Order: sequence, then structure tokens, then C-alpha cells
Amino acid sequence: MEYCKRLCAQRGDQVLQERRCFDEIGWSVELEFDQSILLWHIATDLCYYYDVEKKQVIVERPECKVSKALADYMLHLLINCPFMLPSGIGKIRFQDTCAEAIEFFQERKFFMEGDLDQTKKLRVKACTTLIKVNTKIKPSEVKGDRSKSV
Repeated sequence: MEYCKRLCAQRGDQVLQERRCFDEIGWSVELEFDQSILLWHIATDLCYYYDVEKKQVIVERPECKVSKALADYMLHLLINCPFMLPSGIGKIRFQDTCAEAIEFFQERKFFMEGDLDQTKKLRVKACTTLIKVNTKIKPSEVKGDRSKSV
């Protein structure tokens, strides 16, 4: 289990050490995760398009194609699916949504305590009430830019 944790915590530093360039560019994997992704994407694009122009034979190598595809995919995740990445806006979005749900139910005096039959009735009522919420209006229009609630 400890090995798996260490493996999942790797952000490229092992490869940089194996290639003996960690001392030179290791700082780039010690930045905040999203900053590191952006930095590596830019670097990959710069190298790729430089090689397309100057060293076409390198661009055709599988390693180059995989590097470019990986950099593009990580940027896609960062921009389009941040909740799939560690310590991104996904956590904030989840926390804001939970806080808003708690507030929503407190304002309507929903309490989920009591006997099993009462709890089931309250859950049905809560779900029925939530379904009626107008989701066409973005939360940011109601709560402002600070809220990331869904």
C-alpha cells in the first residue's frame, strides 16, 4: 500500500531523476499541480512545434506523439474536467454544493431525524422539492462569482 501511495504521488520527478535532469528542471514538478500541468503543456507544445519545423523525424517517433497527446489530454482535464484532478476546483465545487444544500434544507426546515417511516417521507419530500428547483439559472447568477455550487 505504501508503494502505491508513493507511486500515485509521483508527478514526473522519477523520470526526471532517471534522465538526470531533475536538478535542472525538477522545480517544474514541485509547483502547484495545475500550474505544473500548464507549464509542461506549454513546454511540450513549444518543443513539439519547434521539432515539426526543424526536426520532423523526431515528431514521428512514438515517444513524441505520446508526449504531445498526454500534454493535450492533461490540459483537457484541467480545463474541462478539473474534478478529475487532485486538489482542483472539484473540491471547491463539492464543498460549495454541500453548503448550499444544507442551507436549502435548513431554510425549508427539513430534518432527517426520526423514525424510519418519517425519514423516508422527508427524503421523498426533499427530493420532490429539489426537482422543482430551476436549474436553468446558473448558481453564479444567484450567489455571485464566489459560489461554485452545482
